Amino acid sequence: MSESPTSKPTILFAQVNSFSYTNDALLRELGPHLPNHAIEAIRVYPIIRKNLFLLGLCYLGIVFAYGFRAAFDRKTLTEKIIKTPIFFGLASYIVRNKARNTPNLVAILQTQGLFNAKVDGVPLVIYTDNTILNRMNRAIDPEHGNVPILKQERKLYKSADKILVCAEHVVTSLRNDYGIDSRSIENVRIGANSPAPASCAADRYRSGNILFVGIDWERKGGPALLSAFKRLREQRPDARLIIAGCNPDIANVQGVIALGRIAPTQIAALLGEAAIFCLPSRVEPFGIAVIEAARAGLPTVGTAVGGMIDSIVDEKTGILVPVDDVDALEAALGRLLADPDLCEKMGTAAREWAKEFEWASVALRISRALTMRSRYQGDRA
Repeated sequence: MSESPTSKPTILFAQVNSFSYTNDALLRELGPHLPNHAIEAIRVYPIIRKNLFLLGLCYLGIVFAYGFRAAFDRKTLTEKIIKTPIFFGLASYIVRNKARNTPNLVAILQTQGLFNAKVDGVPLVIYTDNTILNRMNRAIDPEHGNVPILKQERKLYKSADKILVCAEHVVTSLRNDYGIDSRSIENVRIGANSPAPASCAADRYRSGNILFVGIDWERKGGPALLSAFKRLREQRPDARLIIAGCNPDIANVQGVIALGRIAPTQIAALLGEAAIFCLPSRVEPFGIAVIEAARAGLPTVGTAVGGMIDSIVDEKTGILVPVDDVDALEAALGRLLADPDLCEKMGTAAREWAKEFEWASVALRISRALTMRSRYQGDRA
């Protein structure tokens, strides 16, 4: 007779929402590494959205935390909702209630620090890409920023049994800003979401194609890139800038194509035709798109901020420049376009480096943390 799922030790996978495909990738890849466990997922934001009463409470939370006007700013509404004390409390209650009613629960895996899934007697492992007080990532000004859930976030990290992160800047923040013991933190990295291109153009490094992929044009440094490209175009009239993921006002700039939101398979095709990937982010917890570009054999011109320092090996897999430095950005792009052999050399190194960021490898590291904590908890009991 086969074993029923509920008779297996169960891991509750608690999530806010999709988390840029991260949760789907983890759910898919964790199973093979935990064949003797059942994994049960819960996403709290869709649950709250379907309940008008709970959603109304969240709108009140926005008003109390950010002011009346914030509740009507549709562009930032979701981000504001999930970063209020009321949402934090509601999400925590929903997940804890689920945990207490889950048979054979041996561990809880939580992604992001936007609720607290901790229940007595069950190890809590958190996987996150950022913290509120992360100075290096410039997420906020700690002295002047409005951080309504900071107190709850501090308590969350103190209550966790293990905190897994995707980049070293998050390790530093947890240790220095929150006083978390280094032994409780581990950098397990992150994986790529878009598929690698099925094929790459033979002359891609001589194509003059610069690819930008990002939804948030402003945060990803789009305006600085556009300014740098205008100058570069004067020297390299064959250069082209392809923008995917958003549709900014490019003001009829010659050589620029904005494609808007497109499917991951289309992004893969663009990666196979580009010479350079460019992501000059102003704030960047990690920059998964950089790893996707590296898998496709592209060098990246990026900024020395947040997770970009983990995803780009300066002068080996790409070039790092200061944030908002249009001169340095233009110089780096021009240098690579002028030297296709250097593009290819860096692209080859990037493809090898990208092997460190496969979801299967990340899931293996997370599964080890989960089973280690659950065994430890069982030994203590």
